[in-house]
Amino acid sequence: MADPLASPNPATYHEMFAADGSVRPHWQRLHDALQRSGPAQLAQRQALLTRHLQENGVTYNIYADPEGTDRPWELDLLPQLIPAPEWQQLATGIAQRAHLLNAVLADIYGPQQLIAEGLLAVCIQHECDHLNGKLFVDYLSNLKRDRIKKKLEKQHRQNA
Repeated sequence: MADPLASPNPATYHEMFAADGSVRPHWQRLHDALQRSGPAQLAQRQALLTRHLQENGVTYNIYADPEGTDRPWELDLLPQLIPAPEWQQLATGIAQRAHLLNAVLADIYGPQQLIAEGLLAVCIQHECDHLNGKLFVDYLSNLKRDRIKKKLEKQHRQNA
């Protein structure tokens, strides 16, 4: 019998299932519990969750417009499980970006060397470029890219 939790389209990525249809290890305990619950109980829990959100007025306004329309908050009954190694990689990347942002802000509100030397990006990167493997530094000349790298390495040594 097919797993009712599995994606109806095996070609589609599914967080809980690997490409071969097996349950990913970090999902196994939740998968087993969901199997014991059954579809009717899951539907009942989702309906209860939706009702709680509505009764408590949990909404958002995308543009924070006082005259705008509030939309109900969407909340999935199932959590997004992230394995520890992947979480560590995410945490490292977030910390790296926070460090970079703090360094850029310190320069912008301080000596403004990055601006004077033309090292800041001249435009905001398209939001999907990174999904295609293109980063904002790819739009810079090799000279600017090398200067940024050297400047960040120098700051890193000074802060270490």
